[in-house]
Amino acid sequence: MARRHRLIRLARHFLSECRPPVEDVVAAVSGGPDSVALLRALAEIVPGQVVVAHVNHGLRGADSDGDEEFVRELVAKLAATSRVSFKVYRVAAEQQSEPGNLEARGRRLRYDWLASVADACGIPWVATGHTADDQAETVLFRLLRGTGLDGLRGIAPCRTLTRQASAIRHSPA
Repeated sequence: MARRHRLIRLARHFLSECRPPVEDVVAAVSGGPDSVALLRALAEIVPGQVVVAHVNHGLRGADSDGDEEFVRELVAKLAATSRVSFKVYRVAAEQQSEPGNLEARGRRLRYDWLASVADACGIPWVATGHTADDQAETVLFRLLRGTGLDGLRGIAPCRTLTRQASAIRHSPA
């Protein structure tokens, strides 16, 4: 229970620093523990609507479909007490077979779709959850790629997606 209260407190503080204030938000939810914790916190503290956006890349067959169903069921439970809705994007097989790095392509598809959801809903914020391990992995990847000092950082807390929408990302320490 103490960890839950700490997470809520951290999320509330992080969101309070956003300008314009976070009234409504698109929450990117994969079904993993980081994004589920984020969704639960947002459903509790965001005063307006929380649009849950799930991308089913279909790369893990039935497991990918299971993640989608888990998120759909979680949204249904949360909708009983919060203004939560659900949108899903199922990536077409031909999009997965395009040349290039699969992970980079998946990230591009995800962020492009998340931005389009935010723009369509008139919501300026897209929230994504990340763990401390995600931060460390990002720094290590950039280091191995040969980044300079400017690039030697983790995941930025805010990133512009479109003229109307930005991604906000908080990683608990």
